[in-house]
Amino acid sequence: MVKNKKSTRRVGRYGRERDQTTFKARVYLRLAKWGSRTLYPFVLHIAVFMLLAKYTDWYEITWHKAGGNWEVTARFLLTLLLSVATVVLLSLKPTVGAFRWLLEPSLGVLYSPEVQRY
Repeated sequence: MVKNKKSTRRVGRYGRERDQTTFKARVYLRLAKWGSRTLYPFVLHIAVFMLLAKYTDWYEITWHKAGGNWEVTARFLLTLLLSVATVVLLSLKPTVGAFRWLLEPSLGVLYSPEVQRY
């Protein structure tokens, strides 16, 4: 009896989303893939919001208005939505590919026989 290896084959660390039978399994797999890349939003989100604070007056309103003002509340809600969008953007594969050299450098060179002699 020969099994069909193509249907049970995994790709990378996780299986393919299209091979999942239920919507719940697809969503779980997508979140697991994003979860495996949480280092990138954790480290890089600070740069996004520091640049936003430096080059715009986005947060200056909080120094001049009272906390109950609708403008401050609206700015807070927009910042929250911007944060979620930033985390999703920084969790995507193109971002991981662009910044892998910085956050996950290859250490194989350090263990080469030539380096180990010294």
